[in-house]
Amino acid sequence: MAETIVLKNGFLIPDPPFDGFLSDLVISEGTIADILPSGEGKGDIILDVEGCFVTPGFIDIHAHLREPGFTYKDDISSATRTAVCSGITTVFAMPNTFPVTDSVKRVRAMKKIISEKALCRVYPVGAVSKGLKGKILTPIEEMAKEGIRAFSDDGMPVKDSIFDEAVNRISASGCILIQHPEDERTAGEGVVLDGYWSKYFSVKGIDPESESRCVAGNLRSIESFSGKIHFTHISSASSVRLIRRAKKKMLDVSADATPHHIYFTSRRLKKMLGDAVMSPPLRTGKDRRAILEGLADGSIDIIATDHAGHSRSEKKRALAKVPKGVIGFQTLGGVIFGRVASLIGIEKAVSLVTSRPADRFGLELGRILPGFPADVSVWKAGSWRVDRDRLGGKPSNTPFDGVVFNIIALKVIVGGKILLN
Repeated sequence: MAETIVLKNGFLIPDPPFDGFLSDLVISEGTIADILPSGEGKGDIILDVEGCFVTPGFIDIHAHLREPGFTYKDDISSATRTAVCSGITTVFAMPNTFPVTDSVKRVRAMKKIISEKALCRVYPVGAVSKGLKGKILTPIEEMAKEGIRAFSDDGMPVKDSIFDEAVNRISASGCILIQHPEDERTAGEGVVLDGYWSKYFSVKGIDPESESRCVAGNLRSIESFSGKIHFTHISSASSVRLIRRAKKKMLDVSADATPHHIYFTSRRLKKMLGDAVMSPPLRTGKDRRAILEGLADGSIDIIATDHAGHSRSEKKRALAKVPKGVIGFQTLGGVIFGRVASLIGIEKAVSLVTSRPADRFGLELGRILPGFPADVSVWKAGSWRVDRDRLGGKPSNTPFDGVVFNIIALKVIVGGKILLN
């Protein structure tokens, strides 16, 4: 018989964005059994979490776990261990592995690796096009039957030539297209945002309107038919305005922003060099403020890390040859409980990485309610400085090096199992 776990005297946020309260949380048989007044919980394992926040386990809908094919950068075991230690209990794994997750066979192979190596829940994301080449659509319907909940060609946009059919088929299968919004014709081989910093580093710049041009075109398409779309890592003020307008028109659109676009502008490049090169690029203060406004008014629904490990040698290359992407698991909690909570309140901030992604992608997760799977994170106030050489896990390419956060993941439970204590 499974042991009953009781988290006593914590400040529970069971159904974000609704208010939290002091209580005892009872976990049994891998699920949430009860929520009781503080001090009344009884069980086999008693964990006193007085003075701590108790939240649903965080859900990260955009991560690159690098396995199979690129395990010198990261792998499923290392990445999910890092996720759990960061309060994250569910991760969506993007399909740009080698081979690409673009068939039923590859989906089954990914699920097998996940079952053998993952420490938390991992949902593979299916590729929209074969080999991510933007020409031939994958067997979307068959992959959806294998449990795929989202499709993406992330790293590049779903091309206009296949966009309408892709959205229609993905939506009809009960799934969502996660679009990497970028106009490849104008983004080209740019490294950082076109302007002062591209000139400063003498590298090719990325057109500031590349992202919003793709968003605008995609929104015009889905306005003509009933389809769902999720725009990932939104970074520009013009994109936020377009998505806000689309929501007012009642289009079925959602969007996420990353912690690094919430926190930094392109000035961060001067300090971090290759560790601040990502796609989309860091932008201006105006763009960063627009993202914060979008989080506050609901134009941006979700925060996702776009966690993307690269080797140290790759990130030390000359800036023009640095691969794009940064890690984000370890610093997600600090951004949520820090900058985002100070803007919109703790409960609403927590909802951006729990109930909101769960609802959008059809997961019975993201809440601490009786009958729900017991995915729980406990957070304690505590100051720590990000040191990229001491973050754990394979990659260390964080733009947050030296930043001080004031929250620590103290305990993490996945499916009723205590994985961090």
